[in-house]
Amino acid sequence: MPRRSASVARPLALVRESPTPCFMLNARRQVVLFNHGCELATGWTAEDVIGQRTELVTESDPHTVAAVLAALSAPASAWSGQPGRQPVDLPHRTEEPQPRLIHFWPILDADGTTIAAVMGCILAVPTPDDSEPLTISQRLHAELAALRNTLRRTYGEKNVIAKCPAMQRVMQQVRVAQGTTAPVLLTGAAGTGKEHFARMIHYGSATGRRPFVPFDCRMTPSFEIKRVLRQLHEEPHGDSPLRPGALYFADVDAAPTDVQERIAELLAPEQQTLGVRILAGTTVPLAPLVADEKFLLELWHRLQVLTIDLPPLSERLDDLGPLAQFFLEEHNRGSDRQVAGFSEAAWEQLRRYPWPGHLDELQRVITAAHANATGPEILPEHLPLGFHSGADAFTLGPLQRPQPMPLDALLEQVEREQIELAITTAKGHMTRAAEFLHIPRARLYRRMQQLGLDTSSEASGGT
Repeated sequence: MPRRSASVARPLALVRESPTPCFMLNARRQVVLFNHGCELATGWTAEDVIGQRTELVTESDPHTVAAVLAALSAPASAWSGQPGRQPVDLPHRTEEPQPRLIHFWPILDADGTTIAAVMGCILAVPTPDDSEPLTISQRLHAELAALRNTLRRTYGEKNVIAKCPAMQRVMQQVRVAQGTTAPVLLTGAAGTGKEHFARMIHYGSATGRRPFVPFDCRMTPSFEIKRVLRQLHEEPHGDSPLRPGALYFADVDAAPTDVQERIAELLAPEQQTLGVRILAGTTVPLAPLVADEKFLLELWHRLQVLTIDLPPLSERLDDLGPLAQFFLEEHNRGSDRQVAGFSEAAWEQLRRYPWPGHLDELQRVITAAHANATGPEILPEHLPLGFHSGADAFTLGPLQRPQPMPLDALLEQVEREQIELAITTAKGHMTRAAEFLHIPRARLYRRMQQLGLDTSSEASGGT
């Protein structure tokens, strides 16, 4: 058991020199104390950290001051006057992060009504029996930090979330693609991140020192695409720093036939010395288009040397939490509004939603929710109206198409309703009701009898 000091004459100096990692944040979330224990635990000096502002984010590179500041960021409970705690992978300047638990205590000012600062103490992670259950916000924040650290160590990738088995397979394929210059075909629904992964492949490969040039085959004029391809043929060994290192053709299935022919020529074996890599994306299977002669067979064969299929978000439920937390924390950067995470109720709605728009839709929803948030957590009412409308439609299911009914029965139903409406409007005056219906009064009576309607309104309503 550590020995208790007999003297506390210099309490502030004691805290500063203690090997127990302690720090303090002021009301502007700036670090005002970073003691010797924190220096030992992180590899950074007090001079590096003090005065810097903390933010509720997750940094991709743990060997930076920004990563330390993110780890020291106090939870909302501390700023509202309640002690709190947060599990973190504590970053270090030269070593790998280590799991730690930071305890936070709010410090009131002299009048006892305002939070003047928050004190933090970095401790070892307790055993499961000693730990308290984490909130959904704490759990997702810690999970995101650990996942990004794992992906960085495993794949060298800092800007992708891949936890589920399907995405782990994608990451393995990306790693293979980064080690070659072969063409790559990325398939998957709109919004699954095909261009993002194409960029990842390019910048992680030998062509990454040159520009990545994307084309949208549905929107870019064919003459513009052919102009770029023609320049590559005319200057096969150009050394301009602006010369493309990779061309990415989004929705390549929509490219006109003459453009498909030019791309296929660029992929011909004799053109491999041009030093330009071809990547393409499609949301539809190409084989049926080839069979219908709507897509060039030669281009199809040359593109599918390496095919990477990106799963829809509905098949990445293990990734949903870290992805939502990632998009949320990105909006905390440089913002006075620091939103820690999601309430249990909001998270349950996000988890049950089918996400037909995939990653693009998730990012739009989180962006709107962060803008709508009025406190430290996203609540259900902060989720945008479009999300609630989509969730309601999913819950109710597709609208049922009306079934046909016998025409005679339908006509009798309409006639009965119109006669009753006319009599009600005429307040029982049958002559006036017949006028409303543009038929003789005698015909009205006959039809009422045929339909089984009460004809006694004449007596009570008069003529």
